Amino acid sequence: MAAETFADWFRPLAALVRLQILNLLASAGEPVTVGQIVEQVECGQFTMSAHLKIPRKPGSCCRTARNGD
Repeated sequence: MAAETFADWFRPLAALVRLQILNLLASAGEPVTVGQIVEQVECGQFTMSAHLKIPRKPGSCCRTARNGD
C-alpha cells in the first residue's frame, strides 16, 4: 500500500478538534448528533460542520445518517 494512501487515512486526525470528536464518538456507545458534539467540544456550529465534512469523504472511516422530519 502506498504511503499516500496512509496519509489520506490519517489526514482527518490532523486537527485537535477532530481528535476530540473521535474520542467523543468512540466513548459514546451510541449514535451522537451534531448538536451533542457541539455541546461537548468547544467549537462553533459552522466550524464543527467543516470538521465533520472531512472524515465523510469517500473511502474514509466514517459514515453519516440523517433522521429528518
